[in-house]
Amino acid sequence: MLLHSPLGLGHPYRSEPDQRIPIYPISGEPWRVRARTDEQVTSVSLYLHRNFQIEVYPLLLLGSARSDDQGPYGKTAKYTEGNTHLTDAAARSGEYPGELEWEVTIPALHNYEEVTYWLINSGREQTEPFAVRSLVWNEDEKGFCIQSGSMPKGIEFTETLVLQDSMGKVFRLRTSLPLAPDDHVVGFGERFHSIDQRGEFVDAIVYEEYKGQGHRTYLPAPFGIVVGSDYGFYVRSSNPSRFDVGVRLTDRIQIEVEIAPGQKNCEIKTYVGDAQLILAQYLTEFPAPKTPPSWIYSLWGSSNEWNTQSRVENEIAKSKESGIDIGVVVIEAWSDESTFTVFRDAEYEPTDGSRGLKGSEIKYPENGAWPDPQRMIEDMHAENIKLVLWQIPVIKEQGEPNSQIRAIWDYAVNSNLVIRDGAGDPYRVRGFWFHDGLLPDLTEKRVRRWWADLHRYLVTDMGVDGFKTDGGEHAWGSDLLYLDGRSGLEKNNLFPVAYVQTF
Repeated sequence: MLLHSPLGLGHPYRSEPDQRIPIYPISGEPWRVRARTDEQVTSVSLYLHRNFQIEVYPLLLLGSARSDDQGPYGKTAKYTEGNTHLTDAAARSGEYPGELEWEVTIPALHNYEEVTYWLINSGREQTEPFAVRSLVWNEDEKGFCIQSGSMPKGIEFTETLVLQDSMGKVFRLRTSLPLAPDDHVVGFGERFHSIDQRGEFVDAIVYEEYKGQGHRTYLPAPFGIVVGSDYGFYVRSSNPSRFDVGVRLTDRIQIEVEIAPGQKNCEIKTYVGDAQLILAQYLTEFPAPKTPPSWIYSLWGSSNEWNTQSRVENEIAKSKESGIDIGVVVIEAWSDESTFTVFRDAEYEPTDGSRGLKGSEIKYPENGAWPDPQRMIEDMHAENIKLVLWQIPVIKEQGEPNSQIRAIWDYAVNSNLVIRDGAGDPYRVRGFWFHDGLLPDLTEKRVRRWWADLHRYLVTDMGVDGFKTDGGEHAWGSDLLYLDGRSGLEKNNLFPVAYVQTF
């Protein structure tokens, strides 16, 4: 066995044991190539076609194959709490049992130099040839970076560079803003590690770290406020962006933005004023959210083990006896665990996948986990308790023939409703959670309508009050292709936004 995947899995923080690092080599900087083999392989060599000659580089055996799980700029994330089934699974997901990892460092390429390489192992297995061309950091002479908004006197962007290939295609943008000695920097969305981000590496990449989040977050924002110098900045892009807030250069905020194919510019908007005024200006960039219903401010009750009707009703009764006034109940483990649209043990004739069920089409066995969910919901409402059901934006599995999940899977694929990978095949979830499932492209209105219709009867026929929209972080990789033709670089961060909009 001999495997090499230059792009890896697209994990935002992880390098796989068979990928190229970096994916796009930069002129003047060494680069690495990794490979995976089975344990019978005793050597691996890389053959590099360069300057009409073949150079041979033996790979070093690193040991058992496993991923490098690192945070921004190499900060390793650690779990800080006891293990659970999810933390155990996450730890195992980066392992490749029975396989070996090999690596070689290749000398730096010259400006825009193009080379081809392939790998051969001791059993004479050979990979396909891989062509790669070095990228070069250049001055942004054509104004790829658009700077808009106002700035305090003496505050300006400097060191604005673009990483390009020989055809002028831009892969990354880099620029800097000043930091005064007494400045503090706040913002960047939901954060767990610090309020003041000065001296930190942060990024705007959607990622759910189950525990010990560190610098990783599910709700990032490419927006910061410099308190002291009294200015703010907003990278008006959904692309992954990274911020060195006075780490390598203590008097600078360095901003880097990944650029997708076909993008013609990247705008960074600035604001002037105190923190409150800057925040108010930033919020005008977005439509104002609707005022949520007042019941969301009541006490919520939930546990993953509340997984039957009798258990839920018993917990509500015990809470009432104890004088605990629960206003909302979230049921996590309620569904059939395949479609996530029907209560477990329900009986019905599957649809063709093009539409959702109707309440009248479903029967609930008396000896099932949920013998009468309609009555349960009515009883909850009579007690002024709202019901929220857990959700996931994944078509989990193909399922057995003539099953509802098979009908949904087939309809989604045949009707072109799913995100695809770089090869044009339906994208299969690359993480450990719901691994190999499909992602409906919820950034498209017609797909959102279809996905909502699969769940509609729960609201219209049964009276469910809301949904817990979990797990929107499954879109990995710049190679992903969305239905509007845009790539994962532009839309992976938007997928969870569209998921919430669906509901």
